Amino acid sequence: MLECPRITPHNCGHTEDASVICQPHVRLAGSNNHHEGRLEVYKDGSWGTVCDWNWDIADSEVVCRMLGFNGAIWARGAAYYGEGTGTIHYDGLLCNGNEKRLLHCHKSPIGTCTHAQDAGVRCQAMRLVGGPDRNKGRVEMRKSGTWGSICDPDFPSSDALQIAHDLGRSSISGYYNSPQYGTGSGDIKISNITCGSWPLKDSIFDCHHSEGGEGCTHEHDISLWMNAGVRVYTNGYEMNGEVGVYREGMWSRVCANDWDIRDAHVVCRESRYPGAVEAITIPRVDDSTPVIRGGYRCEGYEVNLEDCERGSVPSTCTHNAGVTCQTLRLADGPSPHFGRLEVFRSGAFGGICDESWDIRDAHVACVQLGFLAGARATQLAPADKVKTSGLMWMTKVYCNGMEKNIFDCRPTMETCSASNAVWVECIP
Repeated sequence: MLECPRITPHNCGHTEDASVICQPHVRLAGSNNHHEGRLEVYKDGSWGTVCDWNWDIADSEVVCRMLGFNGAIWARGAAYYGEGTGTIHYDGLLCNGNEKRLLHCHKSPIGTCTHAQDAGVRCQAMRLVGGPDRNKGRVEMRKSGTWGSICDPDFPSSDALQIAHDLGRSSISGYYNSPQYGTGSGDIKISNITCGSWPLKDSIFDCHHSEGGEGCTHEHDISLWMNAGVRVYTNGYEMNGEVGVYREGMWSRVCANDWDIRDAHVVCRESRYPGAVEAITIPRVDDSTPVIRGGYRCEGYEVNLEDCERGSVPSTCTHNAGVTCQTLRLADGPSPHFGRLEVFRSGAFGGICDESWDIRDAHVACVQLGFLAGARATQLAPADKVKTSGLMWMTKVYCNGMEKNIFDCRPTMETCSASNAVWVECIP
């Protein structure tokens, strides 16, 4: 630019300062879809490719965010989108997923890659907005450089499941074509989707659809409630086990580097438990199980694990992350240590019947809830708190008072009247 002719003198002021918007030094090639392709980077005056050595979803996340997408769905290798030409600019990258640019990622030493190992990505061309967390919201699509709605006056579950697949989730809990999470504004990117039944298409763009909002309005913007992208591989009724995260169309474990109780709290809450009792690490014995090598660094208040910062990339992974989630809570009481005792089972909280219940059982429950001094009293509901309906999950609890978990008391999983639910007062 210094070699360009300049006009002098001038009468400009700072209100006339010039600005530019530069194109990212990455692009996708080799695909008909705008959100996926072979990764090409601009370096030293030319476009070139990146080798797939150690290429994974964390690296792809950085690329997709640079291109304005909501993250990555797949990391592809072995020239999945065809072999490039010219220079291979990087023989491999080691991003942890938090970086704003590929230039900030660690680079591998110069190797012996060929274009048969060119790396590729599929970016997340859709996102959920307007909902309380990452699992719920109105669906928006990024197309032609901007975000807009997807509209469909006839929206079956098969199409909803296809969109969840494109968003990187395995299943759905609800789907709507009404303003469930607010009415969209601006462009309607596609409408009138017809994906058909199983099997799922590779992408929603493979489904029959109309470009724009043909015959459709924002009153039929589609929304989803997707299942959580995390799970805990439990042992029976005890919520204790390895953490699973759904990525790239499969369930993977999480490397336990930097893993602590704050991460565990987020996992348990996203799995609909009150919180975590303990963050645990489990020796990694099956090298064939896919693992997310970057780990997570949560503050503990996040709603979803994906809201957390990604941890550093370890050279090896000897332990997987695990949690012990809290399965009890005290509800409807006047204080945090006094209320109806409820247990989590089959995706919902329900009460415990009073048959055989006594202070020893209450003591175990209070200790499990974190009140280490135990129970002060146990009783039926106060007169103004008696419930006549609701889930009841457990009865005939026989604790000796020394157990660490109420499930160690071998309760019977039977039901009774909600009016017989036990109340417990713990010692704070």
